[in-house]
Amino acid sequence: MEFVKTLRDVTISYADKAAAKAAEIRALDSDRNNYVQSAYMDKRRVLVKEQEDILIEGRRSILDIVDTYKQLLKERYQAKGSAVTDDVKLFDGQIPLTPGDLEALVDKYTQADNMTMLRMIFDYTHKNDIHIDRAFYTEQTRAQTADALGETMCGALTSDMTAALVKKDDFFWSNIVADALKGE
Repeated sequence: MEFVKTLRDVTISYADKAAAKAAEIRALDSDRNNYVQSAYMDKRRVLVKEQEDILIEGRRSILDIVDTYKQLLKERYQAKGSAVTDDVKLFDGQIPLTPGDLEALVDKYTQADNMTMLRMIFDYTHKNDIHIDRAFYTEQTRAQTADALGETMCGALTSDMTAALVKKDDFFWSNIVADALKGE
């Protein structure tokens, strides 16, 4: 999925547009002595309205991306009988599965994006009190994390510092994206 990349790209695009409009407003403000007061105020009002429109459109676009991602999550996490593979036979207790066996299965089905099998594997580990070195993020966890990231990106539209970090600081970006969304 391209959710995180798309969210970052859209945020940067709208943050750039908002910053450019803010620069126009600052330029007008610094040059206000060259205008009649009413002409200056009219021009400034138009620029401020354009900036507000950019911020509203940017926020709407960011939240639309988050909502679309959450809809896709519902589809991905819906149990599908056709997604059950022969590996399910391993869970019948004929042979004991080691944490290594289960981690290999998690890796296999994570790569295949098979949420049905992943849910079955993690249910098996939970029922049998087997601890493995892999995480399973539920639909709800990913949706809540996407909401939080979306709100942070909306905040970047009005914060020059956050916008600069989102644009140019890959270290910041890699740390702001929660593990539940890495690779999404």
